[in-house]
Amino acid sequence: MKIAVRRIHNPLERKLKNKKIEDPLGSLDLFSVLRHYFKQSGFQIETPNERIRLLYGSEEGLYGWVSVNYILGNIKEGKQTNPTDTVGSLDLGGASTQIAFVPRQYSTIPTEHLNFYPLRLYGNDFSVYSHSFLCYGKSEFERRLMTSIAAQFPLQNEIPNPCFLQGYKSDLYNALEWFTGSCLSGTYAKKTFSEEIFRPPNMNSFSFNGIGQPNECVNYIQKHFQTKCNFSSCSFNNVFQPAPFGKFLAYSGFSYVMQYLFPNKKTGFTLTEVTEAVTNFCKKPWKDVNFHSFSDNFLSLIC
Repeated sequence: MKIAVRRIHNPLERKLKNKKIEDPLGSLDLFSVLRHYFKQSGFQIETPNERIRLLYGSEEGLYGWVSVNYILGNIKEGKQTNPTDTVGSLDLGGASTQIAFVPRQYSTIPTEHLNFYPLRLYGNDFSVYSHSFLCYGKSEFERRLMTSIAAQFPLQNEIPNPCFLQGYKSDLYNALEWFTGSCLSGTYAKKTFSEEIFRPPNMNSFSFNGIGQPNECVNYIQKHFQTKCNFSSCSFNNVFQPAPFGKFLAYSGFSYVMQYLFPNKKTGFTLTEVTEAVTNFCKKPWKDVNFHSFSDNFLSLIC
């Protein structure tokens, strides 16, 4: 599997998704106001309840798949496209991450366990698998990872963090702000991760001292992924996923890290190549990091 990287960003995505989890009735009120506004605006909007709403995550993944294949010229008017000649889509947002692709083989798993979408575009028929993992976006997963590490040291203000480079010292974190959110505690967090994260008593602030241990960092990260699978194949968290194949185009949050690690390359990445580059970077002492035009806050979070 080879991966290309493009940068696309939607700044409203994370706030709207979090609002849907934390206050579902409030999110409905928001869209009611929007529908009323557009009705009064003079714009012609058919079926406003269907047209003005928050997309399901799997729909977001599907539209990302359509977009990247249209941009690459795989899907266009007058072109007959074999479904297996399309590329897969990997979208790393702030609150969630999406994967979408046309599988080589279709599964016999019951329909209710699948995320397949039939599409007809320019006379070509596709059946696209798409799934969204809420709370696995860059910002929300970083929040969960950092708080899970901090919670292991309830009596310390300066906490050793294997995911920061050796010698890095973070700014002060406000524990009251960081230990909040639906991806840390509550019904959705417990269902998704099987474990909630709470602020230790009397912890009001904390900071991290980087110790640069990438293997230990991986151990912390893996605790937030469930490996149980009741199907023929899964991604994680018991989510059915057909075996991926072919090329994938990764964008949004993926692109920034790849731009730094591979400044002279934009496409054709292999998983082994990326893993080696990340591991080599994470073994560096902070003082040896080449900043280029990137901020220290961004570079500190690459691992």
